Amino acid sequence: MGRNAQTLLAVLGALQVLLFAVTALRADMSLIFWVLGLGVWMVGMPWHILSLDLTDRHSGSRIFKSNIKLGLYLTGVSLLELFAVRVFDISLATMNMELR
Repeated sequence: MGRNAQTLLAVLGALQVLLFAVTALRADMSLIFWVLGLGVWMVGMPWHILSLDLTDRHSGSRIFKSNIKLGLYLTGVSLLELFAVRVFDISLATMNMELR
């Protein structure tokens, strides 16, 4: 399993991003979530997988802690999305910008 661990994690990471994208599409999420949430998650996943060192026992715990922080960040972005778009109805379509 050692040599194939990163390949398996890459497949699982791609599946995770795909399911996040499907969920975001079905929930009609705004650009806030797509860029700040899913975009950051898509950049973070390869970093987590590539920084896994199978010979270092502590490598997994560092990545696990980083993944927890990334999950908390995604939760924060989801809450920002909830309050900005759903509660306060802030969107580009409702903003009226005037140039002087």
